[in-house]
Amino acid sequence: SMLRFQDSLKAMADKKRLDILAALREAPRSSGELAAITGLSAATVTHHMQILLNARLVGFELRGARSIYSLNREGAEQLSLDLRGFLGV
Repeated sequence: SMLRFQDSLKAMADKKRLDILAALREAPRSSGELAAITGLSAATVTHHMQILLNARLVGFELRGARSIYSLNREGAEQLSLDLRGFLGV
């Protein structure tokens, strides 16, 4: 839908969220690992992850008490299709 497309574009319109996505492209990571990689606080990582989760660009699984985040390849593919459709290419 157009709303999901807008949410995805908004989610990617932030340098730190792009940094997070780049880190997740390499491997699934915990919020602590993402904080260390990006230099963000744990609370700020959690905020960014909620936006990326809502945009369906990332997913997560619980491993014990830790949340492990990974790229949602289906969400990324859908964004690509939506963008191509919107631009007519």
